Amino acid sequence: MGFGGLQWLQCLQNHHLVTVCYNACRGYMARFDGVIEAVRYKGSKIELVRAYERRGATFSDRVLIDRPTLIARLRKGRRFVTGQRKQLMASTFDVGKPVILAGRNGEQVVTSLDQVDRDRLEGVPVF
Repeated sequence: MGFGGLQWLQCLQNHHLVTVCYNACRGYMARFDGVIEAVRYKGSKIELVRAYERRGATFSDRVLIDRPTLIARLRKGRRFVTGQRKQLMASTFDVGKPVILAGRNGEQVVTSLDQVDRDRLEGVPVF
């Protein structure tokens, strides 16, 4: 048997290269525009997040995004998720939950939880 097509993917199913192959096909990466890896809170609101943003077929280096900028990007329909970059694997991430904008104008919260009354990104470390 050769390593072509479906047989090749099944052969590497449990190997770390599958993630790279899958991401190279833009199957999983096309679902989000940014990955938030750390957050800073001031009181009950997000002050700053450290994230990676999509730049075409790849992702940027770490960028710092303040709360108003993050809210503006979420309003424009940009999709952010929580997660971490895999070490030595470029644009490959361990992805967590999607980040949503909930509430009315002026009282909006940025969250990865279903029900919350303040900004909260579950499982994201504080810096």
